[in-house]
Amino acid sequence: MADICYIENHYGVSKHEILAETRNTVCVANIAILNEIIKIIEPQSLVRIYLLPPREGSYQDVIKLITDNVTAERITALCAIAGLFLGVITYVDTRKINNIDYENKQLEFIEHMKTLGLTEDDLPSDSMKKLYNNIVVHKEKVKRYKALLKDKDVKTDTNIVKTSDFIQVQEAEVKRPDFPKYTIDIIQDKKLEPIYKLHQVKIDAPVITKDSDAMWRTRDIHTKEHISFHIADETFKENFFAGKYPLKEKSGDDIMIVHIEYLREFKDEEEVITRRNAVAVYQINEHKIAEIPAGLEFNNISYKKDPNQITIDEYIQGAIN
Repeated sequence: MADICYIENHYGVSKHEILAETRNTVCVANIAILNEIIKIIEPQSLVRIYLLPPREGSYQDVIKLITDNVTAERITALCAIAGLFLGVITYVDTRKINNIDYENKQLEFIEHMKTLGLTEDDLPSDSMKKLYNNIVVHKEKVKRYKALLKDKDVKTDTNIVKTSDFIQVQEAEVKRPDFPKYTIDIIQDKKLEPIYKLHQVKIDAPVITKDSDAMWRTRDIHTKEHISFHIADETFKENFFAGKYPLKEKSGDDIMIVHIEYLREFKDEEEVITRRNAVAVYQINEHKIAEIPAGLEFNNISYKKDPNQITIDEYIQGAIN
């Protein structure tokens, strides 16, 4: 048996009519946003989207979502989430570190989900980040609200979610004075803050030419991951090429402990690593070069090049406490 939910999009116009250009632009944007949300929340499910005839009263579009392999609770959750992202929720760049704005919105969203009888398991944090940070959703939403703003007869934009029994579970309204804040184009910074990891690796192919910027090819002892990186620890490079740290004869026999900086950026909506730099070499074979700073653990992500560095947020928090 198919499970169904409905999203009613009320345009808040004075008569039971709306400009064709407004309606068509908003309708196309709605479907694009819904498809993107379905792809993120229910990637393995077949969810069909239908448009029902407008009803009497203030002009409205009724969207029906049908699925055969998702529970009624989850399809209702999907509609509720979609109803919010069609309207009141704004774009947040979730890639930024210590993003208080996103953390506050996340808490609000979780509380709202609880009122619908849902849990955090219905929308895992990684899916939530993808939704808030989704450029497709944002661009289509900008088109949507630019069209509504251009049409002076539209006073409100309301999205109402109902179950298959037409029981209303959610209503989210945006009034005309707030339309402009949803029409701001986002120029997304492609550069991401670097991350740092401590690795213990076996050396498959070192760089033995002094002035070369080639990468050392290694394998992480704990994860078996192949990791290639540039040496950015100038003291180590100087001593290595001076012959202080001789390598063994066979590939894979040499072991080193390195702190690697991962430079990242967004490309085609995906995070990619653009360069890896070994910013500190703590040990190579039996040669212990420096103490591993307290708090560093193998393969754990850090956002500080110097593990002993205190961030501004940590400084302020310490002062408050």
